[in-house]
Parts: sequence; C-alpha cells; structure tokens
Amino acid sequence: MNKSTLLFISVIIVIITVTSLSVTYWVSSPTIYKGKTLDDFNKIVQATGAIPADNAYYQGEGKTITVYGRIIEVLSRDLAPPRHERFIITVKHVKNLTVIYNVDYLSRGWLNVKVGDLVVFTGEMIDSQRIHKIAENGGFLVLFRESTGEMIEVGYVGFYDNMKIAVISVIDLALVLLYILLKKKFL
Repeated sequence: MNKSTLLFISVIIVIITVTSLSVTYWVSSPTIYKGKTLDDFNKIVQATGAIPADNAYYQGEGKTITVYGRIIEVLSRDLAPPRHERFIITVKHVKNLTVIYNVDYLSRGWLNVKVGDLVVFTGEMIDSQRIHKIAENGGFLVLFRESTGEMIEVGYVGFYDNMKIAVISVIDLALVLLYILLKKKFL
C-alpha cells in the first residue's frame, strides 16, 4: 500500500468515526422539549395506550406494560452499577407503583425526577408494586415537568432522532465524496 492510499483510508476512517460518535451522542442523550403543556403530555398517554399506575398491579408479573402517573415520592438512588433512579408514582392514590429506572442502559443518565413530575413509560412488572424501566425493546420514557413546561424523552429513537441520523449520514457521505474528488484532482 502506498502512502496516498493509506492516507485516503485513514481520512475515511476518521470521518466515519467522528460522525458515528456524533450520532451516538445525539441519539443517546435525552431529548428535552421546551414550552410543552399538560395537553401535550396527555396526547402521549392516549397515543401509547398507557394505563394508570394505580391499575398496573392487575397486569401480572413479568409482563411489559405502558403506564403513566405522577411522581409522589423520590426514593434513594442505587449507585452501584447498574445504577438505578427510583421513585413512586400514582394517579388517584389508590395504589402506588415503584419505578426502578436503569440509568446506565444506553448511557441515558439520571432523570433527576422531582415530586410532581408526570411520567409515561414502558417497563416490565417485577411484582404487583414494582416496575423496572430499562428502555429496551422499543420502550421509552417521557417525563413532563409542569413547573417549567419541559418534556424529557429517553429510551426511544423517535422522529427527530431518526432525522439526526439521516442528516449525519448525508454529511458523512458528502465528506467522503468530497475527499475522493479532492484526492483525484490534486493527487
């Protein structure tokens, strides 16, 4: 292999590595939407067919379900890997549900939930009082903070995430093609 070919391959690898890392960062970071309302949150609840947290205990152990509720208590965090953020949700205070959210899965990080936040998510029922949320198998979690009008989405590759991937892929391809053209012109 000559120096020109080696340089060409090296530049292509650098371009692909940088853009791939960018996609990974942008897609794995929680998406924060500002200026949202309770109506926006309720539309997500309806669209997902989520059930009230109070009714989750009827679903059965080991089932994957989508639930929603208001955070009424923030519990201590599990700091040993895999780390978990834990909180209790309810809708009508008939039956509380403890959420165990794996913050290490997909490197999404802490949600920093607060009492009063609303959540809708898909998770696996551990038993009649606990649900484990790990954002796999198309699962998601949307947290709505009424006080600031923020909606935080994690664990789901949605429309905007797919758009980011598409844009980065086009930029990636354009940079490779530009490099090939410049190589042919100047070498």
